Amino acid sequence: MDNIYSTPKSQVIETDKSTVPFERFSTWYVVGLSIITLSLYVPYWLYTRTKQLNGVVENTISEAFVNSVLGFYILSFAMVIPVSMYEGNTEIELLSSIVDLVANILILVWVYKFRNRLVDEIFKNRYSLGNIITFFFQIYYLQYKINEYIDESEDHLTSTVEGQS
Repeated sequence: MDNIYSTPKSQVIETDKSTVPFERFSTWYVVGLSIITLSLYVPYWLYTRTKQLNGVVENTISEAFVNSVLGFYILSFAMVIPVSMYEGNTEIELLSSIVDLVANILILVWVYKFRNRLVDEIFKNRYSLGNIITFFFQIYYLQYKINEYIDESEDHLTSTVEGQS
């Protein structure tokens, strides 16, 4: 006790919250919301998470790309109306199929763009995300891996705090 009037000294633990720009959100909620909204939650999830990701990474996903994918996705849902109105019209059904195919391919490209930035700039190659499992489970797998990373980061922070006391 050198000086009782001095400010107390303690060890400060700094956490880098910029490395985890996402909040933990249950993967089961993502699955449930996708089912309830007839998969309209998928582009919403990608859009909101891309905005958060672009805020902390250097290699951002282009806003023009995101908007074009959303446009094709909305158009593919809107094509249901003319297909049902002109049932049996092969030209409209073919056009609808092409728009659906393009929208789904663009969503898949978006998922992989998101995945690559997540692995390279957030996970810093400490985590690997499988290509095939990403293809089949897309945003559900990404959300699961984000939650896993958040949990590990919190466990590491807890063990660091406990080790210093």
